[in-house]
Amino acid sequence: MNRELVFGLWLLVFGAKKVNVKNQEIKNQEIKNQEIKKQGTKDQRPKTKDQRPKNKDQHPTTALSTFKLSVINDEITQDFGRACEVAAQEFGLQLIEIRGMWGKNIMRLDAKEIDEARKILEKYKLRVSSIASPIFKVDWPGAPPSKFSPKRDQFGADFTFEQQDELLERGFELTRVFKVDRIRIFDFWRLDDQKPYRAAIDEKLIEASK
Repeated sequence: MNRELVFGLWLLVFGAKKVNVKNQEIKNQEIKNQEIKKQGTKDQRPKTKDQRPKNKDQHPTTALSTFKLSVINDEITQDFGRACEVAAQEFGLQLIEIRGMWGKNIMRLDAKEIDEARKILEKYKLRVSSIASPIFKVDWPGAPPSKFSPKRDQFGADFTFEQQDELLERGFELTRVFKVDRIRIFDFWRLDDQKPYRAAIDEKLIEASK
């Protein structure tokens, strides 16, 4: 076999191998692109409301909200049983904030009434989101009466400044009874000029938080 023929056969074999390698590289790249495309489709989130997964058993209030919604019970009615029924069955809520019921402020409920309230909560599968207390919702002593201070009691809360420490302890007791870690308090009634009293008010609030 002459030199020219051998050289020609070598070029033919080498060229075929090179083409095969190139074709395999193209094929591998196509497979990789398809995998990336599939992964991108999998990770893509629905862009429209109609594309979002729907749970027919989920209430619209909880389905569309990322917040944990609650309602103050006596904004519905003083009838605690009815308020819980509305909150759970009509509003679709799982939480309720308690302030007053049966014509009494939450701070004035007796042991029997508290026990009844807990039974109602259990019946409607509701948890208490917060104790809506009237703590520190009074005028600051020694300051001019606030123009925002009500002329009559609100929500059955006609407590004096001297009763606030007692109310605070009562509020903590209620958080334990209703198994909740939040209690609402106030910053006393607003003053037109609070600068002379601000430091003392802050000290009172800090003391209460300890």
